[in-house]
Amino acid sequence: MKRYAAVLIFLSIYFIITSSCNELKRKSNAKHECFIRGTYHAWWVILGVDTSSAIQMLHAHEDMADVKLMNKTLTGFPPNQHPVLFEIGKEYNCGPSVSSALRSDFLEFKFEIPFVSSFKSKTSVLNYKQRLFESSSLNSISSNIMYGLDAFKAYMYMSDSSYEIKLNKATFKANFSTTDNQPWMRFRDYSLFKPYETIMNMTWFGRRKFGVCAQHTYDFDTALVKPSRAHLMFNKSMINPYFPHENYDVDQLSSKNLFGAVQIRINFTMTLPETCFE
Repeated sequence: MKRYAAVLIFLSIYFIITSSCNELKRKSNAKHECFIRGTYHAWWVILGVDTSSAIQMLHAHEDMADVKLMNKTLTGFPPNQHPVLFEIGKEYNCGPSVSSALRSDFLEFKFEIPFVSSFKSKTSVLNYKQRLFESSSLNSISSNIMYGLDAFKAYMYMSDSSYEIKLNKATFKANFSTTDNQPWMRFRDYSLFKPYETIMNMTWFGRRKFGVCAQHTYDFDTALVKPSRAHLMFNKSMINPYFPHENYDVDQLSSKNLFGAVQIRINFTMTLPETCFE
């Protein structure tokens, strides 16, 4: 009964959003007039996995004959590895821009494989958001239906230095730490952040069979960042069965570690999904 009620609520919200967006597009003839907005507090963690494992990971959940890895444009990244990204955090006041009454706070986890391409897409560089976990049933349903994302409602917990996800018998745990008295810094004052900016600016897609893409626009000018060390522990089956390991230690972003982990607070907007594959 609860699931049925959630679906009805979602369909009502979807109708409101779609009607409002269609009206805005009709009046302005603008392509990206409607969007989701919110504030993100998260840890962003880049891992390098060997290229052969990355190829297997790319096709772990869906057969995508037209999608392949492409050469990454991250200066200094190991040539025999491909980057994958964890977004581990919480969305605040997040939802449709048409009404603040439709926005909410919820935990959200994303696992992504950036730097992929498809000969059926007009966009040359794509980010594949392969798996999502959300603490909100309504948001996980809307992520699936509207954006074609492989999203799951799960038990999730976040503190100032830890994160936990439980789904059935599988778990994901992360612990974070920073240098004592490490202050928050303005993003624009921290030149080492470029790899993350490159990935986060990419057009992204979820399950290939839906054939749609979307894009975030992050307000990097007002963002605050803090280098952070991360220890990740998870069941491979929960994220991707082709992960080489289930435990990873990632040092903080620094001049000695150009692909280290960071903590970030940032505002964003997000487009509605659009067809991007032929």
